[in-house]
Amino acid sequence: MYSCTIPFEGKDPNVFGYLCAVDRCVYEFFKDTEHDKFELMWRKLPDSLNWCSTNAQMSVTKFTSKKEVVMFKVKNMMERKKKNEAGDTCTAVVISFDDDRSLKDIDLERVLKTCTIHHIDLSSSRVQGLANVLKSFNTEVIDLLIVGPSKASSYLLFQQFLGQYYDYLPTVCQVNFAHSLPRAREENGFMESIQRLRSEKKFLLIGASKDRTDMHLNLFFENMDEQYCRNRYFRYLSYF
Repeated sequence: MYSCTIPFEGKDPNVFGYLCAVDRCVYEFFKDTEHDKFELMWRKLPDSLNWCSTNAQMSVTKFTSKKEVVMFKVKNMMERKKKNEAGDTCTAVVISFDDDRSLKDIDLERVLKTCTIHHIDLSSSRVQGLANVLKSFNTEVIDLLIVGPSKASSYLLFQQFLGQYYDYLPTVCQVNFAHSLPRAREENGFMESIQRLRSEKKFLLIGASKDRTDMHLNLFFENMDEQYCRNRYFRYLSYF
């Protein structure tokens, strides 16, 4: 039986109701698919997550990487068209691995408009260093983080947003995270990471997409814990 355990403190009642409704929908998806083969659950995941959040009254920018995976950015509700106007500052960090250009070849300056974009190159052999790279970044808040495809196990990277890492990192409001279809020995690690993300109640899974081959999946999640993120990106939401 589902019970919403998202902390209510500091949250607008309408926003809180929306968060619980989406969280319940995501919970029911994983409950309904717990006996499915992993590949079947993987294929169902994008449409189901997107349906769970479909009633959000938010403005979402969507753009496609060179690997044909759709990514997301929720606009600041008070955002103006011109960059650097008061209250409109936005920091975007893009992580690419092993000289992959699938993100660099997108005109992100045009797509993200009000954001200052920073590209960081890493090696798949140093995935455990992602948290340290983000920690050393010269900003207290990352409005949008895009983690591109890696040859390393995706769930090992994903874990660097969980547990003690969350308190170690700068505030991260929105994350697009590229996953490759896990090998059989990695499937449990992927599922455990997703369930841990949900149980810690820091981020809300709110969208997903996959490429035509079903080999690559982008998970989009938003920070519902930090007031800064809620005020900018979780305002005026309902589930009616």
